[in-house]
Amino acid sequence: MARSDGDNPLTLTAESVIPDTILLGRIAIAAGRAGYTVTLVYHDFPAPLLTEIWKYHAEGVGEGQAVYIGSRGDLRLLAQCKNSAAKEPGNEGMPAKNPSRTARLVFVRDPRLLGEMAWAAELGRFGMAEQTIRPAVFAIAGAEDDVDAPGARLDAYASPEEEQKIVSWLQQVEKERQQVKKDLGDLQKTSETPVAVSFREPIDRLCWPRPLGSEAAGLSRLSDCQVLRALLAGACVLRNQQEPNADDYDTVYALLTGKLARPADERADALVVDMVGRTNEYLQMLHCEANALSARSDSASYRPRRVTRKILVDLGDTRSQAVRQLVRFLLKQTKNFQSFRKLGLLADWPQESDWQAIQRDIADKKPKEVNRLPGFRKLLAALQYWTEKQVRSRFHRQYKDGTIDGEKKGTGPWIYTVPETLVPGRSAFHNLPKPAVIRAALAAGANVPEPNTACPACPPLAQPAGQAQVPE
Repeated sequence: MARSDGDNPLTLTAESVIPDTILLGRIAIAAGRAGYTVTLVYHDFPAPLLTEIWKYHAEGVGEGQAVYIGSRGDLRLLAQCKNSAAKEPGNEGMPAKNPSRTARLVFVRDPRLLGEMAWAAELGRFGMAEQTIRPAVFAIAGAEDDVDAPGARLDAYASPEEEQKIVSWLQQVEKERQQVKKDLGDLQKTSETPVAVSFREPIDRLCWPRPLGSEAAGLSRLSDCQVLRALLAGACVLRNQQEPNADDYDTVYALLTGKLARPADERADALVVDMVGRTNEYLQMLHCEANALSARSDSASYRPRRVTRKILVDLGDTRSQAVRQLVRFLLKQTKNFQSFRKLGLLADWPQESDWQAIQRDIADKKPKEVNRLPGFRKLLAALQYWTEKQVRSRFHRQYKDGTIDGEKKGTGPWIYTVPETLVPGRSAFHNLPKPAVIRAALAAGANVPEPNTACPACPPLAQPAGQAQVPE
């Protein structure tokens, strides 16, 4: 969900809109001023685009405050805040060396170093023990990434629509370059000052794990609570305030429950679910058409085939012949609206009435005529799309691991299935109270039971009579 810049730092114009990826990065960096290290791990972002995103954030923290980690030897440079990447070709956009300043942002290229970097940031190694301002850590995901690392970590997943928003926004940044430089300069004047952020009820209670067995709204794991607390602090610091309010919670809640970010150990993946759904419908179409041809020509029966990487790549291109053939096939059926929705949609369109209207338009028309109809073209534009890289990194990897399974029953087509953990909507952050509930509780001065400071995970202490409770 994109956000308007409003009165946040680094504004462009009142009408400009910040993509969630950029906003999340800003909040992560701002959280460092409150003493929180936030690690963002980027999945499937094209290298050229990720480079531009990182350059933008590096410019935002100021010269010498961004450190590039490309090897284990570079970790030792954190104590002096030196940027070894400034010497390497292709990294000229990174800030120059300035050992006198504190590291505000650390870029980690090698996923194998991410775990060590997280431990270093949390335990104060490499000269960070004395820092009251902690660095944000931006890293590239990889198969050897250690997800069991301390601190507040979120994984950000690229999608075609998010990439398009980022590119459009960066284009706007380039048009207003002088204004951006002025805003960056104004921000840097205050970015080196620590901020003491305090939390009041009911927000503070949400930043601790709820009691075991409790069904109240909230988070169960300390790692998720650390993410929530750090991002709320960062959103608050972006407003130059010292206490998160309802707007901060609204912003963070939207980021945590949107499509972009997930906890490192949660595997829900809407894109993989769309890939599997579209693959199953395509294989079902091939099976039906082959059987119909076999019945008419009395030829050999169709032998069901497995999906290949080539087919998956073609199915991700909404302009491909395979996708057009599949959509035409579904339109020819009488009750295939729900099957079309399984292909993966960018928005909540079409509705069943729209589908039926397009079905009437294509009646008795040849395939080439159908391809030119506005309604048919609109259906293709509504479909989710994906790249060859995403096929390799998302579908193929999980299929090799056995997470995605395929089976064939009798003479039917191959059917692929995904575990429930990959289905969206199951993130732990969806258990947080809705923003409207928190806004009402803050306005009414409501409280929740105080946490047991001796054991935050234990049942809360008794609530004094007369204090209001936050609705669940």
